Amino acid sequence: MAAPFLNQADVINVNRGDISMPENDRDAVKMPATGDLRDIIYAYGESSLGNFIAAIDKNGLCAILFGDNKSDLLAELQDSFPARGFTQACPTYGGFLTRAVARLIERPSMSPVFPTSIDDGDFGQMVRAALHTTRVGETVTPEQITEMIGASSLAADNVRKCAEKDLLAVAVPFHRMQEQDGSSPAYRWGEDRRLALLDREATA
Repeated sequence: MAAPFLNQADVINVNRGDISMPENDRDAVKMPATGDLRDIIYAYGESSLGNFIAAIDKNGLCAILFGDNKSDLLAELQDSFPARGFTQACPTYGGFLTRAVARLIERPSMSPVFPTSIDDGDFGQMVRAALHTTRVGETVTPEQITEMIGASSLAADNVRKCAEKDLLAVAVPFHRMQEQDGSSPAYRWGEDRRLALLDREATA
């Protein structure tokens, strides 16, 4: 994994479950006010599975991306939403956002604190819904997902493409999808991360 980009004093103590809302801010799960409601608010965080950027818009969590450094992560986020504006979160809100995401990475069996916000078409929505019905720690093949959504097995490659384009690492459990041989070349965030997430779910 890449070297952390947060100072030691800023490292999130996910082991103690510190994802409490900022003081005097019970609306923390809502997007902070900005000059444009189309803006995406983002913050950088780190976890045992590597550095990440988390992003939220007016509808909910729209991206969790793993990467090596801030500049690459921000560039990837901007490429994923080319028509949107971007604002870095203030320390208070950013801290809450990244703590919540880091906690999810450590305990992927949990439900995300934030609602998710992603527009990937009807097929993508059905794939995500099917994955969310899978049991924690269990796996399904792309072909099984096509059966779950009532599609032809010929659509399995389209299911794999959804995994390859995944913008919500961990929040959408693509780590539970694998081929019949146990591998998952379509998983966007790497086999080591995928297996680590499955191990964490198995011991939840």
